Amino acid sequence: MTKTKGAFPSAEAARKLLFLVTREITRKRTMPPQDWARIRNQLAIRFAGRLPTE
Repeated sequence: MTKTKGAFPSAEAARKLLFLVTREITRKRTMPPQDWARIRNQLAIRFAGRLPTE
């Protein structure tokens, strides 16, 4: 990404760059999130009744 606001001629250009960067990060990611069980438990508490149980 970039550190300056003036690098984009429009908001659409910034959105396109965010999309491309997100897609690239997703492709490179091979490991699941660390401590997924803890994250899932916290989400279950926060969103009680909306998170499917296994």
